[in-house]
Amino acid sequence: MAGIGMASNNIQTGIISMNRLLVDGGIDFIRTHPAPRKSPWVIMGKDDQTGFKSMLVFYDKKMDEDVEAIEEAVNKKDWQKALEASNELSNSCLSCHVVYKDKVKYIME
Repeated sequence: MAGIGMASNNIQTGIISMNRLLVDGGIDFIRTHPAPRKSPWVIMGKDDQTGFKSMLVFYDKKMDEDVEAIEEAVNKKDWQKALEASNELSNSCLSCHVVYKDKVKYIME
């Protein structure tokens, strides 16, 4: 998830500075990021694993939609719309983190 955070930061910085290379790099990372080698939901207690897994699957797709909206706006050089879409990406990240950040049971090796 740290990589996704850095990619999101690159997107935001790229939008603010109107630097398409930064935006494109962040988008590419989010679209192609590899899944963890182990099942990431095992960091949760047994009662939360099913919900966490469902949320991860949902937000994986949602983040792809978010970066598509950013890309479309940047292609049109509509930096304001790109910023709005970037805010939506940030909201996607935060939505999951708010629900589950305090429920992590251990860190994956």
